[in-house]
Amino acid sequence: MKCKHCGEEIANDSNYCEFCGKAVSKDNRKIWHILGVVLLGSLIFFFISYILLPQYLYDGSDIEEVQVVEEPQVEDYLVQEGIDLGLPSGTVWKEENEVDDYYTYEQAANRFGDNLPTKDQFEELLNNCEWNWTGSGYMIVGPNGNSMFLPASGYYHPDSCRVYGMDVAGYYWSSSQSGLALAFDSPDTKVKMEFYGLSYGFSVRLVW
Repeated sequence: MKCKHCGEEIANDSNYCEFCGKAVSKDNRKIWHILGVVLLGSLIFFFISYILLPQYLYDGSDIEEVQVVEEPQVEDYLVQEGIDLGLPSGTVWKEENEVDDYYTYEQAANRFGDNLPTKDQFEELLNNCEWNWTGSGYMIVGPNGNSMFLPASGYYHPDSCRVYGMDVAGYYWSSSQSGLALAFDSPDTKVKMEFYGLSYGFSVRLVW
């Protein structure tokens, strides 16, 4: 800084000018003190006027209550459209098997519940539709001409941990009785309803 008396450059923290010997810091200290008081007062005023006072006076009357509407949860296995085969009961069959391929009876019943076909729905499919073997499953043609494919997915054996009967046999759980399933052991055997061990892994085709 410069000495206000002689104009010479002196250190910023000097109390006296080394050239003229006169005091230089007294007025500066007063200025900084005044500036500090003004700045502190401004901060206090801002806090009271714009933060503290509005919160104290505000009653929240202009806020509208917002209601959150939860969308209904839809199981992913029900999203896909089904096939109407023109059956007497009006049952709609899902177009494909469930993606996990094989389920024990308990797994299928717990997860899919009433969307597992009943014995009557399977028998309606057998008695009212045309079943044509394609080489890897049955193409089922309904009374109205619509069709769906029921693949020969085989089954999972829990003891050997292997899949048997792929492209030859098919087994599909029913909800009517524990262990009841639609089954075809080969293209040459009759498609029928039979009981099986609950721990076998069978396919699942849903209805609604």
